[in-house]
Amino acid sequence: GVVSTTELVANGEFLNNITGWTDESTGTGSIAWNASGYMEVIGTDFSNRGRAMVSFTTIVGARYKFTATKTGDSNMDVYVGTTGSGTGTEITSEAMAPTNTTNTYYFTATTTTTYITFSEAGNSTTQIDNVSVKQDNLVLNGGFDSDTLWTKGTGWSISGGTATSDNSQTGTSALEQSLSLVNGVVYEITYDWSVASVGATVPYLGSDTTDTWDSTTGTGLVIYLRYTGSTGAANFRFFTGADSDGTFDNVSVKAI
Repeated sequence: GVVSTTELVANGEFLNNITGWTDESTGTGSIAWNASGYMEVIGTDFSNRGRAMVSFTTIVGARYKFTATKTGDSNMDVYVGTTGSGTGTEITSEAMAPTNTTNTYYFTATTTTTYITFSEAGNSTTQIDNVSVKQDNLVLNGGFDSDTLWTKGTGWSISGGTATSDNSQTGTSALEQSLSLVNGVVYEITYDWSVASVGATVPYLGSDTTDTWDSTTGTGLVIYLRYTGSTGAANFRFFTGADSDGTFDNVSVKAI
């Protein structure tokens, strides 16, 4: 599917209520909205946990950035996983950092629905605010773990964790994937490129490019492009020339 940087948590700022969040508390634990604009997660002990859960749609294999602010010293844990209530298969489970800290986590989705649960197990009330989940790397399968999600031009193949251009093309040939891009935004493109004998490459975001064929090889190569097309679906294309062979790996496209 088309990848985007849309905010996935519909009510993460709690300006007027905690609508969209489910109370999964146990015993006398509870959650509540505070008129100052945050969510309270109220616990007593391990048997009486305050638990607040939200779910959202994710793309299997996509990497996401999750941030949240916590206020109040507590035994607050955060769970990101395939079920709610802090149970089931957990993608990550971590004690949140000290008070008034913006906590940042990264996870790779394993199902089409992902759950975040804040769990307070101590005798305390913790305030949660500014909850955000966005896709971090717009590219899916940027590590080429499988021969999927990419459209391969002549000479391109995917195998063994890399994409390879074998120089069988008679002209330029692209490896490409559709992304959801925003007009005027600068994107950081990072990748690894190595050649067997000779090779030059050039990336495109829609019709925007560096206009320069580059023979640089190495890991963690970085290019910045400003996207000038219409907001919406547009192809990210990585072109090789008629005389190019080499391998492409660890691809990332991020808005900056």
